Amino acid sequence: MVEQAKGRIKQNMDTKAIIEASPQSGRDMAIIGRENLNGDMVKYILEGKKTIAVDKLDIQRARELKFKYPQDVRRTLGSDAITHVMNRHGANSILVKKSGQRAVSLDDISKWQEYADNADLRAISKDNSGQEVVVNGKQINGYYVVVEEIKKKKNELAFKTMYFEKGRLKNNEFFKNLALGTDNKSALTHSGYEPEVKLDPINARSHSDIIPQNLKNASIGEWQREISKVKDDWNGLKRLMDQIKQNETLGQNGKSQAICRYKR
Repeated sequence: MVEQAKGRIKQNMDTKAIIEASPQSGRDMAIIGRENLNGDMVKYILEGKKTIAVDKLDIQRARELKFKYPQDVRRTLGSDAITHVMNRHGANSILVKKSGQRAVSLDDISKWQEYADNADLRAISKDNSGQEVVVNGKQINGYYVVVEEIKKKKNELAFKTMYFEKGRLKNNEFFKNLALGTDNKSALTHSGYEPEVKLDPINARSHSDIIPQNLKNASIGEWQREISKVKDDWNGLKRLMDQIKQNETLGQNGKSQAICRYKR
């Protein structure tokens, strides 16, 4: 146990040395590796007002997100985003105390890539400033949502926010409204990439759909069978898929990418 603690301390010291010697942005930004990111390091980034590159995005995903240089997209974490999450969704936040939702910890933030990569649902949207974001959600012990910013000029996919919630993911306002194509209020809003960024209801307009990730390689027939199973809760989804079949080129086995946008 003591040796393990010593090993972690040395690991953190080595990682801090890499961060201190690294530029805060750009192609020369050092990549620390997700195995070296933990709650202690997230605290260090927060207190030091740092931005770090943790890993490189999978090339195929980078291409799907239309990055110009998909082979070199960094997944980054900055102090502003950490500040927002802890103020809004941390253990001492008013929202958590009032709602009873599970608080987000620094350890949770250190695992944001794992949370995002294992999402059941994923959609591309835009925040109030026009910045593209990826919204990831998964049903497990309630559900969680992780939002990442698509920073094409910097060639980065950056952590923006995350939260845990009770209930069913398919009833989350953001995902539900995208599926139904309504103008109802969404559970997702952003006032720009600032320390005081908020995640609250706004008026939203959706004109596409969301896609369960485990069906992304399915045939059209498989899509239709899956849609029929959930039609009571996702009435708009079949209509949207019918539109996709009519208006988009689906490829060899009927694959389609979900690109969902919302506006103020």
